[in-house]
Amino acid sequence: MEQQISNYLYEHPEHYDRVFPAEHRGQARMCQAMIERYLPTAPAKVLDVGCGTGRDLAVLSQYYQECWGIDICEAMIEYARSRYPHIKFLVSDMRHFALGEHFDVVTCLGSAITYALTNAELRLAFSTLSSHSRTGSLLILGLKNSASLLGDSESIEQSVFDVRHPQFEAVAICDYELDRRAQLLIRTRRWRIRGREQAVDFCKYRLLFPAELEHLLAEHGFRVRGMFDNFQLRDSDLSGSHLYVAAVKE
Repeated sequence: MEQQISNYLYEHPEHYDRVFPAEHRGQARMCQAMIERYLPTAPAKVLDVGCGTGRDLAVLSQYYQECWGIDICEAMIEYARSRYPHIKFLVSDMRHFALGEHFDVVTCLGSAITYALTNAELRLAFSTLSSHSRTGSLLILGLKNSASLLGDSESIEQSVFDVRHPQFEAVAICDYELDRRAQLLIRTRRWRIRGREQAVDFCKYRLLFPAELEHLLAEHGFRVRGMFDNFQLRDSDLSGSHLYVAAVKE
């Protein structure tokens, strides 16, 4: 991809679930609710693109027979394999991978799709998602909701959060910039970690708006069935910080 990502948690995946525990079962349960709502029968095969530590797949694998995960970060995949040996994990790039398989459900969560920064990269990524789906397959996306930033750029200038875990104590200070012309959110994150040297992350995210996302999905053969800004799949004005999309391959 165009950017060079540096992320302390990608390099130390054992800390990822300690830093972001709240999203764990909530996100996986949301996927289950979408599957029950939008698929007529339970899926046999599930693929998670940008699977990270594999924790969402681990939940889904309790209910669905065959689960696969891919991620571009080798450390994440090695960690996921060590924890969940019953799931198939592969290191690959979401723009180019070809598994030779079709899946009943394809998920791409944690804003992974927004690592595709340009229109060309987005189309490659959506083409790959489409090529691993069949007619009737459900695609589930989870990403930052760019519509929530409209007219309120001051609210994202900086955020601070504390991690208090017996095996990892840290303070993370996140500074943000907007590149409006390129539709990018740029984050620099500084870690103050107890007993360790300070670490610095850098990342860019493509800002995608609901109507733009629906257009991209339609271009690649998907029809949006629902858009939500909450795990409970309640209808809203989509003003929340995250966007969850269910789309079916036609």
